[in-house]
Amino acid sequence: MYIPLGLMMHLSHNLRHLLEEGMEIIPVISDPFGFGWDLFGTSGYTPAPLLNSNNILLVQWLLMFIGLGFSISVGKNISRRMFHGSELTHIPVLIFIFAFFVFNLWVLGQPIMHNH
Repeated sequence: MYIPLGLMMHLSHNLRHLLEEGMEIIPVISDPFGFGWDLFGTSGYTPAPLLNSNNILLVQWLLMFIGLGFSISVGKNISRRMFHGSELTHIPVLIFIFAFFVFNLWVLGQPIMHNH
């Protein structure tokens, strides 16, 4: 029941790396081994990110809300099967899923420290 939320957290985190740092592959293609080559004429190219930081955060939050929806659905179905349809048995599971969701949103909002 936590796998959809964890999967979306993983995708959201790596989406930031892809959209902010992914364009840096263009100059690396011209000099793949760091020998000072300029095979395609792009070694001095400094690319801009595909999206700005605020838009990336919005896409990350959208992915997290999708994961939250699937986690709630799976959690309710599992608790109904385990406790034979009782209505209030899924409340503790939902509280923990929501706490995990809020923590992940907080983590996504933290600045990334680049190791350059």
